[in-house]
Amino acid sequence: MKKVLNEWRKYLKEGLETPEEKPRPGYSSVELNTDSKIEQPTSHEKLMQNSQILEKMKELGFQNIKCGTSDCAHHMTINMGPLKPEYGWEDGDSAELIATHLGWVDDEAGRAMAVLIKPPAGKSSKNPNPHVTVAIPEDGKPFHSNKIKNWDLELEEPIKLTGTVVGGAEQQKKQKEPKPQQKKKGPNPRAMAIGMARGGKTPEEIQAQIKRSTGINLSVDNIIKMVG
Repeated sequence: MKKVLNEWRKYLKEGLETPEEKPRPGYSSVELNTDSKIEQPTSHEKLMQNSQILEKMKELGFQNIKCGTSDCAHHMTINMGPLKPEYGWEDGDSAELIATHLGWVDDEAGRAMAVLIKPPAGKSSKNPNPHVTVAIPEDGKPFHSNKIKNWDLELEEPIKLTGTVVGGAEQQKKQKEPKPQQKKKGPNPRAMAIGMARGGKTPEEIQAQIKRSTGINLSVDNIIKMVG
């Protein structure tokens, strides 16, 4: 395992020297090793090829048809956004995780399967049950693994996993789009004329009042037509 971690550190250092840096995700995590040059099988393969996990997936009918490369056996979330110091991780560090139990949710709360993770001493996660998602069946979502409550199925053998700590990008708050300002409606001479006519004013009085109030000069004949 020490050799694997040393190779992983070397790989990470070389990766950091590349001119183009991959965009950071919106969460901080330990990303599992997927490079066969570092270890064989890779940490990703250790999970996705584990017979106990595959058997339980088959038993539950989890076809895993919605499992993308960044969803399953990919990472253990530490916290959303940039790394928070209270969880004890350092960006770019190599890490060793131990998968100990298997859990799943398959009801109205969601559909997903994950392995429970034992982080190194002094490290933790925002999740009370740190985990790596391993299955997302039809109707499932990656975040459904956060709803798993039953972690009673102990793995026959703990699975040692290696990865690297990747700090997340700063989460930007969505700015509310300003509501379009409604144009103020101008004076409505017809409504004014009708209202004043109901109040008993003569067409001549209405004409004078509208001109004083709005500057609009209506003829008496027009006012008579307006008020009916």
